[in-house]
Amino acid sequence: MEKLIGISRLFFAAAHIFAGALMVGGCFFWTNTDQQNRLKLWWSSAMMSLLGVKLRKSGNVPKTYSGGALVVANHISFVDIFAISSVIPATFVSKSDVTSWPILGWMAAKAGTLFIERGSRRAAHRVQEQMVERLLDGHIVAIFPEGTTSNGKAVLPFHAALLQSAIDAKADVVCVSLSYLDRDGQPSERAAYVGDKTLLACLWQIVTSGGLQVRIRWTETLSAPHGDRRHLSSHAHRVIAHSLAESHENKEDR
Repeated sequence: MEKLIGISRLFFAAAHIFAGALMVGGCFFWTNTDQQNRLKLWWSSAMMSLLGVKLRKSGNVPKTYSGGALVVANHISFVDIFAISSVIPATFVSKSDVTSWPILGWMAAKAGTLFIERGSRRAAHRVQEQMVERLLDGHIVAIFPEGTTSNGKAVLPFHAALLQSAIDAKADVVCVSLSYLDRDGQPSERAAYVGDKTLLACLWQIVTSGGLQVRIRWTETLSAPHGDRRHLSSHAHRVIAHSLAESHENKEDR
């Protein structure tokens, strides 16, 4: 029964991805930014449901920012992107590896994702400039400053470089913590995209988990102006790490 449910979820998720490809390949050409944002919210929310992942959100979830905002979150799974995008429309910064993902990589590029090439300082500087432009235009940009995924038990050290964009644009920094739970509300690693686990293996664990939940907590907003990027990174890390530890311990959230 578990396998049958998993296969059906994969089928409908694949159909939804195809619909999303048609959406970004067609609708985005004749819709304005607000309409595109609503489509992103709808598509991401539907994808979460089709994968069998329930979204649980807490905290003061912002809707818009007059001066743009940088969302900073810990990173566990590719589902993190769907979780954040189902709550708030954001432009993501991702490793260039994602462009090789079938269909999803192309969709991400069409949806405005900014890609960083590994080991290229020039590319990183160019992305940082693009982030500043987006923030100054009032957009929301989301980053995972750990630079990789974890099993969700703790927050890995942050890379401070990308947070410079918030300083340059004088934009707010919104701290978000993500954690995954099983049907009983206990921490789960089934969605974690870590180690030697392939994308398909991770996806299969998700669709066959039964009752998987992702909890997204909007914690502290660090208002502009900011100081040194390393201080800003350290502050954001402490806020998110504390929120993650608290969410693992707080039974009232389960």
